[in-house]
Amino acid sequence: MDHEIVIVGGGLTGIGVGAALIRAGLEDFAILERAHDFGGTWRDNRYPGVGVDVPTFGYQFSYETKPDWSRVFAKGHEMKTYVDDFVAKYDLRAHARFGIEALGRRWDDEAQLWRIETRDGGEITARFVVSAVGAYIEKRPVTIPGFADFHGKVLEPTDWDYGYDLRGKRVAVIGTGATSVQIVPSIAPDVAHLDVYQRTATWIMPKFDPEIPAWMTSLFSRSPRLRRLIYEASIWASELTLLTAINRYTTYPWLQKAFETLVRWHMRRTLSDPELARKLTPDYPFGAKRGGMSNDYLQAYLRDNVELVTDPIERFTPTGIRTSDGVERPVDAVIPAVGYRMAFDPAAYVDKPVRGRDGFELGHHFATQKLKAYQGITMPGLPNYFMVFSAYSTVGASWQPMVEVAGAHIVRVVQECRRRGATSVEITPEALERDHAPIERLMRRSLFLNRDCSGANTYYIDQHGDAPVLRPVTLSRARRENRTFPLSDYRYRSAPVHTSSDAAAAEIIDTFLSAPASRPES
Repeated sequence: MDHEIVIVGGGLTGIGVGAALIRAGLEDFAILERAHDFGGTWRDNRYPGVGVDVPTFGYQFSYETKPDWSRVFAKGHEMKTYVDDFVAKYDLRAHARFGIEALGRRWDDEAQLWRIETRDGGEITARFVVSAVGAYIEKRPVTIPGFADFHGKVLEPTDWDYGYDLRGKRVAVIGTGATSVQIVPSIAPDVAHLDVYQRTATWIMPKFDPEIPAWMTSLFSRSPRLRRLIYEASIWASELTLLTAINRYTTYPWLQKAFETLVRWHMRRTLSDPELARKLTPDYPFGAKRGGMSNDYLQAYLRDNVELVTDPIERFTPTGIRTSDGVERPVDAVIPAVGYRMAFDPAAYVDKPVRGRDGFELGHHFATQKLKAYQGITMPGLPNYFMVFSAYSTVGASWQPMVEVAGAHIVRVVQECRRRGATSVEITPEALERDHAPIERLMRRSLFLNRDCSGANTYYIDQHGDAPVLRPVTLSRARRENRTFPLSDYRYRSAPVHTSSDAAAAEIIDTFLSAPASRPES
């Protein structure tokens, strides 16, 4: 066995779980990262305008709060610096195996370990596997006809080419999601002309994003307790407002409607052209889809060199894009901001299957079964396998709280496994159903199941009509449940495991027994 624990992914999720293991004294682990550095989203996304879209005070680990953020919504380079400092503090590079992409993962029940196939044709074995690949595990391919025949420049948001000069170019942005909301206003002043192709409009809220004054940075530097207080207040405020409006819609319908009214007013006030306002204002409920926060995205459409295109794209041509109305617009460069496949998308497991016990296959399960995961982390059929982002796992209105909750859960289970001398641990179906029943009841109060969200084209709603992204509980409740869930909800198994010396001895015996008998010398 190569490692006791393998963490797949070296983004915020992977380093957060790694730190949880270090803090608990669990040192035999490796972080597999297909790139050659930590950072995930904040390593790959370097496009113009990239930054966090939730307040930075809550977008960090509660035990590692940074005192000197430059502004309320940090830019991407600051987040990468935060990642690097975090990695250095917990010496996570000592556990990194860079340039290794995990493909298929198969549970070997006889050996009581996971066999991880890698892109280079190798295999890594581990007692436990933690899937830390995040929510958006693969970039969606561009399926528009003719894209492969386009002769212009393609600028990928996850691999931005800063050597390509956009000045004086005709540029097309495909999509109006979170990435587009940041790119469009950042490049609009420089390009000759910008076409933005919109399939689904996005709710745009104003962003309170001042620079952090020096006196406040100095105060934060002297008081870790104050930083932690600000962190908790940021999480609490997000839960009280947006998540309450979404997850508890039937209890507080006026809150969601108040947000929707205010945001609609803001968008129409900003967009002086009534027709433009009509096209950019969503026709689905506020909160049904991830919204955007920006002080310059809507304003970009008021520029003479920016055009919003809402007619569907028919195809790419070698020199441009033709829409269904027959209009062809010339293009020098295309930015495909088409989004990502979610971790629940069965298509994401075609090339990277996860096969558990007794024929369980995760991609097939996602395609055919309603999604459930114990505490949003484990599933029957997958012994010794933990998913940091799974069904009903997101808590705290930010990413790091979910990672902390999952990391603590994983530590408790692994330590209990060690205490019992067990070689495998698996959540029981009965415990999963008991855990999921109140979650399902709470979700019946949500916006997703009580308003028509079909026009949102939202990843919050899955192929079964459920909304498994957000766990409808507060962070404080998730933390409490994580500390107190019965370890007896798991089934433990202790099986004899062959050591390397046992295997060598067995090989010698097998060779001896299978060898032909030799004749005695005459």
